[in-house]
Formats: sequence, structure tokens, C-alpha cells
Amino acid sequence: MIDKKELSYGVGLILTFFVILFLMWSPLFGKDADGKGLNAFQAADNLFNSIAKGSSYFMEVMEEKNQVFVGKTFKASLELNNERWGAMAQTMLQAAGAGASLDGSTVHVEGDLGAVLQAAIIDSRDMFHNDGAKVGSRYGHGEPQARELLYVWNNLIKGLEKELNAQERFADAKHLGEVLSKSVEVGYNFYGIVAESAGSKAGILTFSLIFYIIYTLWWGMAILFFFEGLGLKMTAGKKKEA
Repeated sequence: MIDKKELSYGVGLILTFFVILFLMWSPLFGKDADGKGLNAFQAADNLFNSIAKGSSYFMEVMEEKNQVFVGKTFKASLELNNERWGAMAQTMLQAAGAGASLDGSTVHVEGDLGAVLQAAIIDSRDMFHNDGAKVGSRYGHGEPQARELLYVWNNLIKGLEKELNAQERFADAKHLGEVLSKSVEVGYNFYGIVAESAGSKAGILTFSLIFYIIYTLWWGMAILFFFEGLGLKMTAGKKKEA
């Protein structure tokens, strides 16, 4: 039997749930760097990225670890997949004091491992601090090419890590992997994001958690009232006597 009261509760909760969902998808929650409106999900993503950035800074630690590798020489041929990246890689490696020649999209390089990685860490540090213009200017480019330059570092270090593993220089290759994950990738991924601490955003974090719980329960109660209003109720079965 239809229970109009419970059905009306269910319909009301469902409608308000979707009204709130519509508002959450609307660009009402601030603006990005280009002035484009953000929806609630994009704003939340930015918030959590900012907090993650605040706890992901390892540049000075990696610079200190890298000192052990200054003076260690290496020689390798690294494929960059296209000639533009190859030319960028040649310029970057030469700026770090390495000898580098270009054959199409392949860079033949030899030099000081620690010095090359120091250059990559410094570029990553500047990108982490959102100073892409400084990174671009080092290699004759502008700020728009800064992330591309860091991506070239990513490809160079990955290729060199593979090459040194093949040469059985496992400790050196391990260090390359650490520079990649704790410097280059961090600088690339967090470029353009303002770092925040969790403590400084405690209020909005608490609100987000409480809202998530309430909003989830809201949908559950809406479905419960709706189907019970239609007469579909769950009842315990009778226990059969032996």
C-alpha cells in the first residue's frame, strides 16, 4: 500500500539531493588561474592538491644526497622520441656541464652524474615554487615551455636509469629513481599549485568530511522513504519451528 507521507518525504529528499548536486557541478566555487569558474569537485581537488604539496617538499634533502654522486662520470645514448625534445635535452645537458651531441632524437651524452642531477633538482625546485619563467630562461625558452622542459628531464633520467641498470651500476640507478620521484615528478605535478598546510585548512576539511557523511546519508534516506512510500518494505522472515 502506498504511504503518501513517506513517498513525499522520499521525493522531496531526492529532488533536493539533485538540486545540491547540480549546484556542486556549477562553476560557483572560485576561479582557476585563467579566471575560469570552478565547480565543487574541482575546488576540492585543488584544496587536497595544495595540502599534498605542503607535505611533499624534498628538494634540499635530494640536493644533499646528490653530493655523493658529484664526480661520478657516466656515458650513455638516450632516445627522446622526437627531435624537439632531443634538442632541448642537448641544451639542458650542456648547461649542466655535460658533453652532449644530437643524432636525430637520440642524445649521446657523457659527463658528471651528480652535476647533471643537480641541474635537474634545481629546475624541479624552481618549478615547485611556481617559478617556471626562471626554468625556461635558463635554456632560452619562456614560462610556457617550463613544464615541457621538466618532462624532458623526466625522460632523460628514466632513460639514464635504465642504461645504468644495464651497466650494473645499481646504486647510481637507484639514486636516479629517487631524484625522479622526489624531485622531478614533484616539481612537474605541483607546478602552479599554492602549498597549504592541513592545519591552516582545518575548518574547510572538517566541513568537507561532515558534508560528505550527511550527503551520503541523505541519499540513503531518500531511497528508503521513496520505496517504503511505494509499499516496498523490508521485513524479517518468520522463523520456522523444527
